[in-house]
Parts: sequence; C-alpha cells; structure tokens
Amino acid sequence: MNTSISNFIKGLLASLVLITFSACENDNDSFKAEAEARIHNEPSNWHLNPDSTNERLAEAVVSQRFQYGPLNHHKVEFFTAPSEFGGDRPLVILAPGGGWSTYTEMPKLRQLASNLALKGLNAAIVKYATGNPGYNTYVKAFQDLRSSVRFFRLNAEAYAVDTANIFIGGWSTGAATAFSVAYLDSSEIATIGVGAHRMMITNAVNQLGFDNSDNPGASSKVRGYIGMFTYSFDNNMIDRSDAAMMLINHWDAHFNDGTRIIGTYYTGTVPGYGTDPIALAARNKGFVDGQDLEYIRISGASQYKGSNQASLHHEYWDDIARFVKRNAQ
Repeated sequence: MNTSISNFIKGLLASLVLITFSACENDNDSFKAEAEARIHNEPSNWHLNPDSTNERLAEAVVSQRFQYGPLNHHKVEFFTAPSEFGGDRPLVILAPGGGWSTYTEMPKLRQLASNLALKGLNAAIVKYATGNPGYNTYVKAFQDLRSSVRFFRLNAEAYAVDTANIFIGGWSTGAATAFSVAYLDSSEIATIGVGAHRMMITNAVNQLGFDNSDNPGASSKVRGYIGMFTYSFDNNMIDRSDAAMMLINHWDAHFNDGTRIIGTYYTGTVPGYGTDPIALAARNKGFVDGQDLEYIRISGASQYKGSNQASLHHEYWDDIARFVKRNAQ
C-alpha cells in the first residue's frame, strides 16, 4: 500500500471516530445488575414543571439494572415512575458517549433519564460494544443499540413500554451511533454519499452483518431520535418516513483537535456532518420545524461545563420531554 493511500485510510478512520475529550467525565462503572434502587438526585438540578412537588416525585422514580443481551457489556439501566403514571408509556433509550472506547457523562444521563420518568415517560441508558475506534467497533455498537430496541419491544409488558413509541438518542458518540439506528437501513448503505465511508462501512457490515442475532422476532424501528452533540458520516440516509428528529448542539462543539462539528467538517478531504447540515437535510426531505424536527442551536457561553457538554444541560430536559410527547403516536 503506497503512502498516499495509507494516509487516506487513516483519515477515514479518524473522521468517524469521536476522540474521548479531556473535558469529558469518564464513568467506567461495572454497571452490574442490581436490585431496584431509589433515585435521589438533587432536586435543584431537575428543572421540573412549576406544579411538580420535587420531594414527592423524587421518591417516585425507580431504577433497575439488567442485561438486554448475552454479552457482558449488554447492560441497561431502566428508569420509571410506576406509582405516578399508569399504563404503557413511551420509552427513550439513551446511549452515552466515549469515543467507542469508554462511557462518558453517565451521571448527567442518569439525571436526564430520571427527569423523563418524572414527566410520564420511561427511559433507559444502554451500554454498547467498545473497542479500538474504527468502523468494525461502530457497527458492533450500532448492532447493540438496535438489539436493545428489540429487547424492549419483546419485553414491553414487563416494563410498561408503548411499543409504537420507542425513541432513541444519546450524547456524543452515543448520539452518532443512535443516529444510524434511527435513519440507516441496510438497503441505504450502497447510497452513502461519501465513497470512502461507504466502502469502509460496507466492508464492516459484510464481515459482521447489519444486525446481530440477539432478541430476534421484533422490529428495530424507532419513532424518534434525540441527538445531543451529534454528527454523522452521511446525510443521504434521512427519509421523510423516518423517525422524528431532535438535535441539541452548541455552536462551538468540537473535537479535541479543535475541529468544530456543528457544520460540515473535514478530516483531510473526507467530510463529516454536524447538526447544521443534518437539520438542513431533514428540512429538505420535508421535516417540519416545531413538529417532527426540533433543532436547539446553543449560542454564547455554555451553561454546563464546556461547549461539548452544553446539550446535556437541564435547561433542555423539558424540551426533550415535549418533543417525545408531541411525536408519540
């Protein structure tokens, strides 16, 4: 392999990988199955509706940890408020970030999941395959998130999940992986617009499959997507019939080398797409702002740690709940 081709392939890998940020809060807990645990987050951090009683609702949220698949990393933490809301409820599946090598911002995701439960939704934080950053790890992570959707569809009765209203999303790498769960069908791999990404993803899917064999017999389709600090290797996968879309991002969101990713960004000559071009592609396909598309583009200084973590701020938790309820069937 000559030097120019070698450098080109290295650039492709770098363009897909979200490097773990020095500002990120690592959380490498073992996430082992546990008995039900009451969630006692600090009420002042919750940004609840004015008519809510923080102390009463804090006691209402229950968290359970269990497996959604056969591998050790197939861990999920499920949040619900069964004593407050009866019947089946929409489910929001959240995936943490971490560059496909670890899991980051878990405490903030737990607070978000708790808050969604307080608003009458179910929420779950799902862990997925990690390893050496690259297309194979991405495909394995993508398979795991799809498998988690099937798990909750197959076990809907046990967790009071409304199977018509499963939403998926996450933060950073988790958001990027969940984006493909929401918008990429196996038939669309051949139409990925950037040839370099198309080749590498095709090779990975040919080797690993589009899906794993876990939780067969159910659909992986989701009703909506919530991307906090997300990006994608392609915009062509978005169709009008796909999941409703919510994007939250800071204008200065960036990789650790300083590359801003709210717009179209490049690693060498290979493009990637931040939330501006993703939102534009959705609008061009017929998504309507304020209905099945919501884009919160944060300007100015971040209110929560750095600009990359701004999308996790509690100021937007009510918006997420409203988006889910607005787009539930």
